[in-house]
Amino acid sequence: MDSLAASEAAALASNEDLDADGKKKEHGRHQQFRDHTNKVALGLLWTVAFFTLLGMGAFVFHLVMPVSWYWLTPEALSTIKTLLTGVLFSSAMSGYVTKRMS
Repeated sequence: MDSLAASEAAALASNEDLDADGKKKEHGRHQQFRDHTNKVALGLLWTVAFFTLLGMGAFVFHLVMPVSWYWLTPEALSTIKTLLTGVLFSSAMSGYVTKRMS
């Protein structure tokens, strides 16, 4: 007899409810998947926040320091400005949509 059949026979012998046990295990798998998904989303959130702050720091540095200290080309600075504008706009819009959806 294989292990699955043995465990099922033991459950029947002990008068356990197999449906309830199956639902409990399925709930555990579902909750584990949700926990994993939340950890991934949180990691992505912190990664985006870190690089956004890094980009903001570089942009502000180029605004307040003398030209001789610049290390980014005007094209690179323009790209950072475009990305930061998009990030800040999408953040504002997602906050608005989240507020309206809940």
